Amino acid sequence: MKYVFLAFLLFFQLVVINAEETGVELTINITGIKENKGVIRVGVFKTEADYKQKANQFRQGSYPAEGKSITVKYQNVPPGTYAIIVYHDINNNDQNDSNAIGIPKEPFGFSNNIVPGISLPPFDKTNFEVVDKNITLDVGLQTFKKRWSVGAATIVSSSPYVDRSPRYFAIPIITYQGDNLTVMGPQATYSVYKTGHLNFSLGLKVNFDGYNEDDSDYFDGLKDRKLTLEGGLEVQYNFRPKWNLKFDAYHDLLGVSNGLRSNLSVSRSFGPYKWKLTPSIGLRFENQNYVDYYFGVDEKDSTADRAEYHPDFSINPYVGCTWMHFWGQNWVSMVNVTGTYLDKEIQDSPLIEDDFSLSIILAFAYRF
Repeated sequence: MKYVFLAFLLFFQLVVINAEETGVELTINITGIKENKGVIRVGVFKTEADYKQKANQFRQGSYPAEGKSITVKYQNVPPGTYAIIVYHDINNNDQNDSNAIGIPKEPFGFSNNIVPGISLPPFDKTNFEVVDKNITLDVGLQTFKKRWSVGAATIVSSSPYVDRSPRYFAIPIITYQGDNLTVMGPQATYSVYKTGHLNFSLGLKVNFDGYNEDDSDYFDGLKDRKLTLEGGLEVQYNFRPKWNLKFDAYHDLLGVSNGLRSNLSVSRSFGPYKWKLTPSIGLRFENQNYVDYYFGVDEKDSTADRAEYHPDFSINPYVGCTWMHFWGQNWVSMVNVTGTYLDKEIQDSPLIEDDFSLSIILAFAYRF
């Protein structure tokens, strides 16, 4: 019996040793190190779910950032499909830091050296096969240095005002996306506080609402409703992956209307790393000063066909959808469609003939 037990034990040890030696050696050459500080963090993922969540790495490690490149070796990697994510944790805080809109601030890289658009590349683009031979992969670190964009946009906007034709604009656009400062044409925001899911920003933007006296005969005698500059606060909360809850409040800074308007919206993004579709739904609040300036009629401006009218605040529901396509890291195209249903306080104005407004924006830009 003793010999049977010893034979079984020997067989078990051979099985264990054989299991430990099953697999091949995976060598990863990481190049493009620009700063010799912090650590290079490597994650090898075996499933698409783990890759998307950046969790449960099959192999992982942190290595000092020394020289212009390092080589990492992992033993006994069994046959299968894998993907690699690498990033240079320069400040050694165990995360790949990003700016206010989620663009990485620290170098990163993927197996197959895939160049991402605006989000994590899909698993089927970065994965590779391990069969029965040792394998060596080169992963070059990349950075998002394309902060500026220049291009052009066409805006088509319907008007709810009486006898007013839709408006068409063709305008140049210049944008800047920094770590905290974001400028997108006539709007700028600066992030003052950010955690993993929450971002507070201060903002400035131009308000193009209003009308001119010469837009139609119906507006004869009315003063032009001028554009103005607004300042305010924006709060964004990513309560789930790809879900965003946003609140903003902006007040007229130039005393044109002395009005306040705010938005509360929720959006959800769809799409792979080269394009993104983002539908949204929200409510827009406009206080009494704002609504009265743009839709009210003073006694001195009233006529037989245009009665005096002083509305209260309004709450306008709206839906929108934005489609963006990234042609590599340089070119981007965008389409935005937004439809707004006007509150009864606005509908009852003698200046208004429609209860719905629609705007369409088409844009194309080069990033550098």
